[in-house]
Amino acid sequence: LGEPTMELKTFSNLKKLYYKSFPPQERISLWLLMVNSWRRLGRWHLYQEKGNLIAFAYTVETAELYFILLLAVAPEHQSQGYGSLILQELIQTAGLKSVLITIEPMDQQSENYSQRLKRLAFYEKNSFELTNHYYHEGEETYQIITKNSKTELEKFEKIMQRFFGKSLKIKVD
Repeated sequence: LGEPTMELKTFSNLKKLYYKSFPPQERISLWLLMVNSWRRLGRWHLYQEKGNLIAFAYTVETAELYFILLLAVAPEHQSQGYGSLILQELIQTAGLKSVLITIEPMDQQSENYSQRLKRLAFYEKNSFELTNHYYHEGEETYQIITKNSKTELEKFEKIMQRFFGKSLKIKVD
């Protein structure tokens, strides 16, 4: 019967949190995310407290790979342990699959370098390791972090090419 439908209020709150959490150049079309969840190429994970959306994640999964494409916690709920709890839940859901996340590269010249370091420290605290590999999504470049250094990056590249179709050029190096 397909994916369960999302209530309009929940979608509205998800949209607000998504736009608040990611800068325009890093946003993926919500339409594409929704379509790919219906196609079962991606999956939303919504976290609510007392009926209010406090966080979400979006994953792209295969038999061997678990890519956490998006993870956002509402600003008023940050630094309270929600991010780590959600990340641990996602890792547990992944089971034996290789788990990947991409983050902005550790470029010392970037305006938000301190924020990037803070984000990296968060993931390292949760047992992820920074790699020397990069994921290019259109004009944006991200550095790959993983829980399994033996991740097959060629498979990851093909999965993401399928996810985006011809809408974005995808490359992993």
